[in-house]
Amino acid sequence: MRDGAPRRELAVRSAGRTSLTVVLRPVETMARTIPNFWGAPVELHKRRDEVAETNEAKQQEIKRVNETVDAEVRAIEDDDIDGYLAVLSEDALFQPPGLPSMGGEELRAWLREFLGQWRVEWLGFKHDETEVSGDLAFHRFSYSWRLEPKSGGQLQVAHGKGLHILRRGEDGSWKIAREVWNDRPTPNTI
Repeated sequence: MRDGAPRRELAVRSAGRTSLTVVLRPVETMARTIPNFWGAPVELHKRRDEVAETNEAKQQEIKRVNETVDAEVRAIEDDDIDGYLAVLSEDALFQPPGLPSMGGEELRAWLREFLGQWRVEWLGFKHDETEVSGDLAFHRFSYSWRLEPKSGGQLQVAHGKGLHILRRGEDGSWKIAREVWNDRPTPNTI
């Protein structure tokens, strides 16, 4: 055998003639390759080190997606509209609770107005799930925040959950392309 693995042959006889011979190879060898139609081997499974490299690369991208979301969270709390806009894609679209979808300049004006009117204190923020597939990622989150009107007035506390869709740019950075969230009266478990 070419790969040097031990083999065993099992012959099936019918009416005194060999009608079928089956070659048994170790599972490890069989799992690596099978012949395709033209006889060339086809890889079935990646080697363990290739899988580990792939998993490590994916975990790095998940970390980078979460860092982009963390930059959004910091910008909101720091009242940093420029930092907030920097993590959004040019075509970002938001679906805030109780409001219609908005994007483009309408979204940017709404974010400026929101940060101009409210001081935000995060009581909790949790990355619930993050997945990356190619140049797209989704990020599910839960949060609790306290909103204080900058003009004075009653504090508001909100709890909720939401979803980001992020897109990787040509420079490799992740930007928030879509965001939807809801508010609920009772706290999340963060």
